[in-house]
Amino acid sequence: MSKEVSVQQVNDICRISHSTVLTGDMISSSDIRIDGKFTGKICTKGKLVVGEKAFVEGVIVCNSADVWGEVKGEIFVENTLSLKAKSVYTGAVKSSKVGIEIGAIFNGTCNIITGEEFKKHSNEYFPAQTPKPAVDVKKN
Repeated sequence: MSKEVSVQQVNDICRISHSTVLTGDMISSSDIRIDGKFTGKICTKGKLVVGEKAFVEGVIVCNSADVWGEVKGEIFVENTLSLKAKSVYTGAVKSSKVGIEIGAIFNGTCNIITGEEFKKHSNEYFPAQTPKPAVDVKKN
């Protein structure tokens, strides 16, 4: 018996272009690339990429992240956070691995966490949603 393998397609990437400004909550199972401005909460089971001219402010929960632009707020990363040479980060990082290139600006705190701690933090901001029945069923 073989396992079914899910292969991510190019179109499975959510992209916010450089001329876009968004505010709100974004929840996705796909990778996300932001080149514009986003304020709010982002939760993805995939990778988050913040482009060179992008600005993100709020709470981020993701599997991994590459930051080239500016981010302010809390970020919870299950695997690796990579702050690139021209990036600017202000806030609190909680990740299992962090890479900061020479030239990056980091203002804040950093905690190395386990997978269990990541799940706890991610559930605080994005609790698991259980579907509600469409119709109440009463037993006699």
